[in-house]
Amino acid sequence: MLKGVPQTMDITSIKAVLHNLSNEILPSKFETAQQPEPNTIQIGFRGINNINWIEVCWQGDCARIIKIDRPDKQGNASTLARQLSCGLKYMALVSIKQDKFERVIQLEFAKKPGDEISKSLIFELMGKHSNIFYLDSNQKIIALGKQIKSSQSSFRKISTGNYYSPPPPNNFKKEPNENETFEKWKENLSSFSEPLKNSLLNTYQGVSPILIKQIEHLSNLKKYDLMNKNILSIDNKYLKEIFVIWKKWINCFVNNQFSYTSFDNYFYSVWFPEIKRILRLIYQKN
Repeated sequence: MLKGVPQTMDITSIKAVLHNLSNEILPSKFETAQQPEPNTIQIGFRGINNINWIEVCWQGDCARIIKIDRPDKQGNASTLARQLSCGLKYMALVSIKQDKFERVIQLEFAKKPGDEISKSLIFELMGKHSNIFYLDSNQKIIALGKQIKSSQSSFRKISTGNYYSPPPPNNFKKEPNENETFEKWKENLSSFSEPLKNSLLNTYQGVSPILIKQIEHLSNLKKYDLMNKNILSIDNKYLKEIFVIWKKWINCFVNNQFSYTSFDNYFYSVWFPEIKRILRLIYQKN
């Protein structure tokens, strides 16, 4: 990755951001919205002492949700920004929802905490399929980032006035499980006659190319190029080292144990634990 090119935001990064946001902006009042770029919305939420800003982008190559400093005023006259600013005025953000390994985020609004949900914002941060939806209490689409015609998708038509339906679930991949044994993990990955990195991507939910690079980095096995080898040709000694890191990732993800660190010059991770502790775990396993 070249310096200055944004790292793709995977589900682990998304969950880390949402965990921090939930602690910082729930509950708070919607303040304003602006759209500085066609595929980007910035929203301000007023807390007790200050205004917190988030930025959501649904551009395919850099879809993201992040907390930002107070931005310059720009794009508050766009149609989407005006719809949000008018429709959510004086409303309270009462919940932020995201289910397991799904990259779909739902912000729920009510007149005040404890009241029924009357408006929602849904962000689907799924690469080229990323989008934003503004819904009423009946899940009808009031506004959205981009309309999807039936000719563009065989799964659903997306336009204002339609009722929102979530993306089809990914039932072909397994959900990562902390209790899965090494033997079962290896068996699952062995069903694909391809490099280990592809087996991980095709077998388990939540796996991204950057996660594979993170696991490879933390296992300190990059020099063996194991991710490009078939799992059946990899010695169990090395596989177990990768498996320990894999389980640690699941543990951090499930228990919201996130911390930011950089690695390999221009990459970042939100879940790396203390390296000495990880290495100790590996040695104990062997």
